[in-house]
Amino acid sequence: ERALVSSLEATLANLDAVDSHGRTALIIAAANGNEAIVRALVSAGADLDGVDSGGNTADNVARSAGHVSIARLIRAERAKRAQLVQSLLSRHTGLGQVDEGGTASANPLAEMFASFEGQASGPGRSRESPF
Repeated sequence: ERALVSSLEATLANLDAVDSHGRTALIIAAANGNEAIVRALVSAGADLDGVDSGGNTADNVARSAGHVSIARLIRAERAKRAQLVQSLLSRHTGLGQVDEGGTASANPLAEMFASFEGQASGPGRSRESPF
């Protein structure tokens, strides 16, 4: 519990910070079966696809530890986020179409989401560990 509390305190400044084993607060909370903390981190926008040094995601460690409801919660949130991105992109499909002259117009939303893939940047999103 103390490690989890320390992780959460550091997380206030950096949501996806990692410890010396590459674990985020979400991975630690999922492994410990703390559903309330998992829900809070998910609601705050924690990275659902972060992996620890062993290549495990939060839903993997939750399932391995027997916390099936937490693994389902994380997978459901991942699907919800993916659906939201697809919905936003589909509303703006005209932005990425080819014009009459054959020139492809830019799709700013697609470019923005593509730039975020695999990145943890911006305020509170650094992967550097404060612990």
